[in-house]
Amino acid sequence: MNKVVLRLAIRFALGDRRHFFLPLLAITVAVMGMIVVFSVIRGFDKSLVDTMTGFYPHVISLTSAKLDNAEGYRMVFYETVVQTQAGFKGALVFGIEEKALKTRFKDYLKLGHFPMRGECLIGEELAKEQSVSLGDTISLFEARTPTQISQKKFLVSGIVSFGLYQYDSRSVILNIEDAEKFQPGFFAYYLDDPLRADEVARGLRKETGTVARSWLEMNSTYAKALKVDQVFAVIITIFIVALSGFGVSNSVLYSVLTRRKQVGILISLGMEPSKLRMLFILMPLIISLMGVVLGSVAGIVVALLLRLIKIPLPEDVFLTNYLPVALRTQDVLVASGLVMLIAVVFSALPSSIAAKTDPAEVLRSE
Repeated sequence: MNKVVLRLAIRFALGDRRHFFLPLLAITVAVMGMIVVFSVIRGFDKSLVDTMTGFYPHVISLTSAKLDNAEGYRMVFYETVVQTQAGFKGALVFGIEEKALKTRFKDYLKLGHFPMRGECLIGEELAKEQSVSLGDTISLFEARTPTQISQKKFLVSGIVSFGLYQYDSRSVILNIEDAEKFQPGFFAYYLDDPLRADEVARGLRKETGTVARSWLEMNSTYAKALKVDQVFAVIITIFIVALSGFGVSNSVLYSVLTRRKQVGILISLGMEPSKLRMLFILMPLIISLMGVVLGSVAGIVVALLLRLIKIPLPEDVFLTNYLPVALRTQDVLVASGLVMLIAVVFSALPSSIAAKTDPAEVLRSE
């Protein structure tokens, strides 16, 4: 790159404070806005995934398999009817190994102790709705045939809360030995990265030919919520980038129009059109680089403050009691890279106008 072009670009970019400050502010706000928006959307996604996959198996399979970076347990899962003193209600019954209960599920136990044989845990909302307390007895029904229905009684040994009303209002957790008397068990796997569940389930089906399903397949509503968040992130990014891009384009175009005399002199002195284009592309790049640095710092600070302040939210709506923020390095890099790219793209037209300037016409009018 010609040093003269670089010096001129720096001088042109920083020379006019009025038309330097506005695009700098626009780029700074754009980068900061994208970082904060990305962080909040990722925070909601992470909150949803963590809430859902903390207890729910990431992948289930009818046969045992060795998976890298995964924990495997025997589990039973089926739907039935639970009877309490208050009446009847549909229930989701989980039968879980004792090892899994004391590791994966230990944080969900609010009262009591993990179930032994003949005992059970029930969801917090189910306990409230059915007025069930520790030490009470509930009955679970089993339909062996359309006309043969049996029931088994269990002592409530504890209350659990998963953070999802859908499960807290219907869940009954049994010891694995008790649960397998109702239904045959399967193998449940918890992955280091729950979002890889679809890929792992497909791989199991392909390699073993067994039935294998991921938590995303069995909870399509939550999977759609994650996709909607991604769509919103793309839409917001497009608007922010477009606004900052037009700001850069207007700034460069104004610079070209107000510096027609300097452009004419440069062309008369023999500056090539390609170097002239480079001059007016470097100008917004310099401003964008400064804006990216300021915007990245401001975005990171705002995101960290939001995480520290913990703005309260209605938990029954958002599955979390405060605004979640998940700051990632890749989001900062993506926001910075997009703005730098937009600076180049939106400065292409003004720089082409500058390169086509007729020096004779410009100098004659001066």
